[in-house]
Amino acid sequence: MKLQTQDVKKVLKNHGITHLNISFEDLKADNNIIYVIKTFDKKYVLKIFNKKYVDVKKNHGELINFLVKKGIKTPKVYPNFQGEYMPKIKNRFYLLKDYVEGQILPNTVSFERSKSLGKEVSKIHDFKVSEGFEEYFWPEKKTEFEHLNKSEKELMKKVLQNLSILKSKNLSKGFIHGDLVQLNFIFKKNELISFIDWDFTHVDFFGVELGIIFEHCYLSDERLQKDRIKKFLQAYTKKIKLKEDDYKLIREIMFYRLLKNIDWGRQKQKEYPNNPNFPDWVEWETDKLKILKTVTPETLRKILKE
Repeated sequence: MKLQTQDVKKVLKNHGITHLNISFEDLKADNNIIYVIKTFDKKYVLKIFNKKYVDVKKNHGELINFLVKKGIKTPKVYPNFQGEYMPKIKNRFYLLKDYVEGQILPNTVSFERSKSLGKEVSKIHDFKVSEGFEEYFWPEKKTEFEHLNKSEKELMKKVLQNLSILKSKNLSKGFIHGDLVQLNFIFKKNELISFIDWDFTHVDFFGVELGIIFEHCYLSDERLQKDRIKKFLQAYTKKIKLKEDDYKLIREIMFYRLLKNIDWGRQKQKEYPNNPNFPDWVEWETDKLKILKTVTPETLRKILKE
């Protein structure tokens, strides 16, 4: 699906934006279609959802603006004249929202930025949810990972069993973003100025969110970035207090994400045997898995006390 100038102008006009001189750029996103639109005085993001993402709720835009009012750092969404926050263009849902100038992180989160990230994530988790949110699936519906080797499959089986046990524990739970990886943070210098892409937001255990963050941002193929995790947790735990089982969950989620990534990467290797990126990526994830095996829940819990 590709938009022409008249398509973009029609969208803007339907949202009360009537600039004649505009330019727009396709950001070539993996799943959805993302355009950055420039008028003479402002920039907008036009996000057109992939047809397979039918589970994105129609109140998605209202939710984001509600979060903005509650002090969560995220771009404002604009409704159209009919009051719809997620109208359709060419039979696909879209959002029109503010563009945020800043830096999206390519790899890990630095020591200096970890304090700001921990502080802003704690604000999300401190958000009180009353209604309108569904529980996420738990544990993962998929239990067969055909591209893992024997030892990896045994580890995944153990991880899924541990996750099932942890579900019955008194874990810290509430509203989470659901996909806090580097591409969904925007920084200006060392301050986090925006979270983006709330497609997977839901009610879940905070350990799920923290496991995703720690695996993506603080685990390399060489070591666990304990100093950065400590900086993050020092800021985060000023507002949100974690229990011992929360730390166990964080570790299991990190294992689960890595094993799932390895399985997916090997699948892509078979589908695209001439693409050199997938073997390198699987090797990177496998090296990270070796590092994680040396980390215990007590390691994570004691980082704050070191």
